[in-house]
Parts: sequence; structure tokens; C-alpha cells
Amino acid sequence: MAPSRALIFLPNLLILLSFGAQPLPAAAPSADQTQAQLKALKERIERVSRDVGRDAVERDRLSKNLRSAELAVSAAQSDLDDLRTQETAHSKQRSDLADERARVSASLDHERATLAIQLQVAYQIGRHRYAIAWGGVFDLAHVVGSSVQNVVTFWTTQSAGSVS
Repeated sequence: MAPSRALIFLPNLLILLSFGAQPLPAAAPSADQTQAQLKALKERIERVSRDVGRDAVERDRLSKNLRSAELAVSAAQSDLDDLRTQETAHSKQRSDLADERARVSASLDHERATLAIQLQVAYQIGRHRYAIAWGGVFDLAHVVGSSVQNVVTFWTTQSAGSVS
């Protein structure tokens, strides 16, 4: 026999022997035994049918629960996205307000410094009335205490003087 035929023949031989090794039924079952087997088979079919029906009901219930959970998760995700959008908008608004506050604070600081200098100048001018009457140039560097040259020019008129 060729090797390829042996490979085909051997498994087939084993299959035939396995069928042949099974014992043959000794005798045909009686009618009572057949009825009992039939009844047992019907009971088993009913039990399996009930289990399948119960499993189908449970599957439907779990499917509904899953769908409800998916909808709740979707709604929560949408709410979270809305909150993130609001948070971004509020952060931008807070940043804009902080920038505006810094600008206003800087402007107020500048105005305060300017008013302080004007107040010092007015005070010094009040102390040095002769400078107004003189109508010349007055160097405020020594009065204000600044290294920057502050020069005020005074003009006199017949009745009162003005500062520019």
C-alpha cells in the first residue's frame, strides 16, 4: 500500500472500529419504557423552554436597563460638555476682567501720582507766590524731589496768574 493511501485508510479504519466497538442494544425497549422515556423527554423540553423563556425575559429586562444607562451616560456626557464650555467661557471672562482690573489699577496709580505731583506743586506755588508774580520760569525739581526736570512757566496778567 502506498503511504498516502495508508494515511487515508488508517483514520477510516479507526472510525469503523469505534462504531463496531459500541455494544448493540440487547433488545428493543418495551412500550412502558418508551412511554417513560418520552415523558422524561417532554418534561426536559418543557424545562428547557421555560428556562429559555425566562432567559429571554431577563435578557429583555437587562437590554432595557442597558439602554436606560446608555441614555443616562449620554445625557451626563452632554451636560459635562456644556459645563466644560461654560468653564472655558468663564475662565476667559475672568482673564479679561483681571486684565481690565490691571489696566484700571495702573491708570488709577498714574492718576494718583499725577494728582500728588499737582498737589505738591500747588502747595509749593502757594509757598512761593513771588514766583507767580515774577512771571518767569520756575524749576520744580527741587520742590517735587524728582531727578526729572520739571519746569513750569508762569504768565501773569493784570489781575491773576495762570499755570500751564
